[in-house]
Amino acid sequence: MYKNIEQSVDFRLGVSRQRRLCVSFSHLAALAACWLNSLPLVCRLGLTVVVFLSWFAAVWAENRSNMVLRYSQQRGWSVQEGRHDSQPIRLRNTCVVTRMLVALHWIGESDIRGARVVFPDMLKPDEFRRLLVCLKITDIGYDA
Repeated sequence: MYKNIEQSVDFRLGVSRQRRLCVSFSHLAALAACWLNSLPLVCRLGLTVVVFLSWFAAVWAENRSNMVLRYSQQRGWSVQEGRHDSQPIRLRNTCVVTRMLVALHWIGESDIRGARVVFPDMLKPDEFRRLLVCLKITDIGYDA
């Protein structure tokens, strides 16, 4: 049976509960560090406000982010963020591929760098396994 090798695979990244817990835990640790130091009270309050605003911005950005990763055997990887056009990317050798998470680092057009952490609950289980396979068969070795 003949398979179409030009067929591309789309990975639509959704909202992740695991990512939200990771972001919340790291911000909670930052809040603890703000209050367990010997800075004046005004500085601690200021740092607390900054950490809270950072957490709020991270959660808000995740809810509004709409990213699609696309893999084609002929054209390689591309990324589409929001309503922008799809841009071809080159994966860097600093990418980490495990069953727990995937940390992607890439360089796009005009040497624009990007990064994204993909947790398993951002995709359907079959799609996450397919992403792992596509990343493992891809030549990830670009370093600049």
